[in-house]
Formats: sequence, structure tokens, C-alpha cells
Amino acid sequence: MNFKDQLIKDLDSTFFNNNEFCANHLIDGVEMSIVLDDDLLTERKIRVGKSYDGAYVGEILFHIRKSEYHNTFEDKPAIGQAVEFDNNIYRINDFQENEDMYTITLGANMS
Repeated sequence: MNFKDQLIKDLDSTFFNNNEFCANHLIDGVEMSIVLDDDLLTERKIRVGKSYDGAYVGEILFHIRKSEYHNTFEDKPAIGQAVEFDNNIYRINDFQENEDMYTITLGANMS
């Protein structure tokens, strides 16, 4: 087994394990296993220096296996796309494609 194969195995056995980091959430009405990442979200906000006047911006950053995402949705996630996450509507603010997973940041302006 090479290093890349071992990483994929670790993603399934540890990172996307519901007894470890992963949890089920509703995405567009479908229950999916994702990993919420508040630490990475905070790090990105600090790096970018985001500040918002007059509105609260709700944000969620999560990782999802590409295979699970594509079992439900045909297209890749797209910036600006509306997404229902746990019965709340957000828009995709950022999207990154990694080897075997997507990292998606959702945002919503709330007063």
C-alpha cells in the first residue's frame, strides 16, 4: 500500500468515522456524513481579516467525501449556489476540491 492509499484509508476509518470526527447533517434535505471544521473557519477569517458592518454573517465550513456528495448531486458545488443546511438556507462562499473530498464554506447574511 502506498502513502496515497493509506491516506484514503485513514479518511474513511478515522476522519469520516461517525464515532470520531464525522456527524450526520441535512444537506438539501438529504442526510449526509460531514466533518464540521470551526478551527479552519476561524483560521481563514483571521487570515483574510473579514469584518462586516451592519449584518451578522453566519458561516459553516465542512468537509464531505466526493463520493458521498456525488451519490446525491450530479454537479460539483459552485460558489454562489444556494444550499439548505440543517433546514437553513445558505450560499456557498468558498469551495475547494481535494484528492477525495470537498471543503465547502457556507454563509448567510442575517440581521
